[in-house]
Amino acid sequence: NRGNAYFNLGKYDEAIRDFNNAIQFDPKYVNAYTNRGIAYANLGKYDLAMADFQKALEIDPNDQNAKEALEILQNLMQQ
Repeated sequence: NRGNAYFNLGKYDEAIRDFNNAIQFDPKYVNAYTNRGIAYANLGKYDLAMADFQKALEIDPNDQNAKEALEILQNLMQQ
């Protein structure tokens, strides 16, 4: 939750740190990968964002949030 709070405040580096901790605690926590990916994208770190969205979809191929985030990122990178 703290990672999400940092994210909402635009403190992406702090959010990423907390999402990293959540992933260490539960390596299959899809939302942590998706949220960290969005934070990376906001920092312009598109390769890291892409890897996180793909990891989230590897864990849960039906996760709609990860699918949408990946699609948005792919469109952004094509522009």
